[in-house]
Amino acid sequence: MLEECPPVGLCLHVDYVRARDADTIEVRIHGSAFVWAVRLLECWAPPLRSDAGARGKAFVEEILEDESSQELRLYVPPPKGQQPLKALTFDRILGYLFVDDTTTLNQMVVSAGLASTTKGGAIGM
Repeated sequence: MLEECPPVGLCLHVDYVRARDADTIEVRIHGSAFVWAVRLLECWAPPLRSDAGARGKAFVEEILEDESSQELRLYVPPPKGQQPLKALTFDRILGYLFVDDTTTLNQMVVSAGLASTTKGGAIGM
């Protein structure tokens, strides 16, 4: 996981729109009407149809709706050695959502025991 927020020049200021589940949210870039789906990197949550998945989505909604007055930043790391469009998967942007200067939503969901940092990994790790 990232230990600190990258410089603002590498991030986009975004507004929270809604949570699809615990590891995919929708945001709107400041000044744009278009809504983007963001797949949180290093955050693999159980499916929404499970109790754990539903709890994860509710956790994300609570965090982001309470943080709506704060400025959220979306960091999209460049894909290593690939074309820039590889940063999209299933029409989602892959990134980290910073809720403050050092904490990502990605980290918060994993730390709350609602997701894993790896696909199929132990929840909370």
